[in-house]
Amino acid sequence: MIAEDLGAFHAEPSRAARRLARALRPGPSTVLGATDTTTADVAAFVNATMVRHLDFNDGYLGLEPGHPSDNIPARPPRLRRAARPRGPRSPRRHGTSMTGAQFEEKFLALVDPWPRPRGAVACSTRLARRIGPVRHRAHPSARPRPAAVHKGDSVIRVEDLPPAHPGRRLLTGRTPFFAAPTEPRCSYCAYVPRTWTPEARMPVLVAVHGTGRNVGALREGLIPFADRHDVIVVTPLFPAGIGDPDDVHNYKTLDAFGIRFDLVLLEILDQVRERWNARVDTVMLCGHSGGGQFAHRFLYLHPERVEAVAVSAPGSVTVLDSARAWPDGTGDTQSRLGSTVDPTAVAGVPVLLVIGADDDGRADLAAMGEPGRSRPAELARLAASLRAHGAAVRTAEVPGVGHSAAGTQPSVTAFFDDLLTG
Repeated sequence: MIAEDLGAFHAEPSRAARRLARALRPGPSTVLGATDTTTADVAAFVNATMVRHLDFNDGYLGLEPGHPSDNIPARPPRLRRAARPRGPRSPRRHGTSMTGAQFEEKFLALVDPWPRPRGAVACSTRLARRIGPVRHRAHPSARPRPAAVHKGDSVIRVEDLPPAHPGRRLLTGRTPFFAAPTEPRCSYCAYVPRTWTPEARMPVLVAVHGTGRNVGALREGLIPFADRHDVIVVTPLFPAGIGDPDDVHNYKTLDAFGIRFDLVLLEILDQVRERWNARVDTVMLCGHSGGGQFAHRFLYLHPERVEAVAVSAPGSVTVLDSARAWPDGTGDTQSRLGSTVDPTAVAGVPVLLVIGADDDGRADLAAMGEPGRSRPAELARLAASLRAHGAAVRTAEVPGVGHSAAGTQPSVTAFFDDLLTG
């Protein structure tokens, strides 16, 4: 195993895995052949990547073949973590890697000889059939299961629920929060008008929260608009503290701590399409403050998915300038984000830029290390950049309003009113 690990150390998959480990938070474990520290699970992943790149490990030829030694690469980082002082009664785990390999051999031997399953998934399924019913009967809270509700590819579709099914009430009106499909640290809730029918194929408005993440109030303020136009409102929640317990800005530039927040939103929209038969090929998009930062940057990378966008009082903006690096400009988006910004496509999307007349923001931005900047100046820079590339930009300044999502929301809904009725 050590020879395989070091033999593949300079292979591209191994280098990619180590780059991933360096991008994540440090931890108590090291990667074989390197000095960087990371978490035990990430170190195990990197070690296993190096071993499997050469794939000269064993083959167990029982009733079902397997590679029991795959259990071994995970052990060095775990042993290092276990070796840290834990007191006089710390358990010894030095035999665990061999025990894991031996367990897999027994696991594979449980498979019936005929019909022979193909692959580890089939082996696991066969084993689950053996142990599953026993665990179910032994569980004290076991109850008879109701008839299954038909599901789509990944979620229950509302149209498949009987009219009197309680799921219809749960999935229309104000919905609960759902975990994002492949990034469960993020989530979303929705408001679905009670007039919903699968034939309606309702359009979608995505509203992105600011730094305070007051998603409930954001959704609540948009309900009259949703009912007026039969629009589904989707409000994602990008939580603070991912990767850094004090970080509140992660989602604003779309890419942080290994998460592409724009892609998380696209996956959420795919689920909204499936669950409610909604129209999500293009969506209306709005955001206030940090949400305004997210919204216009999402527009840059995905203009084909945005019908119109309303940006409210961002403290920082990205201009369409290929001479500047992201997030100040758009010059390195291909190498950094895998997508080249097309100013012509961006210019084809209607834009509203709105701010409260009393929202200067200089003190806030100075406290965050941006002295000399103001929200009105940032919004003016964004407007000038978009207009220079031919975008149709509407601006609004709301009298008597400070830095308030609720205060600028009437201008936002009026903008989308015009879009839907014009």
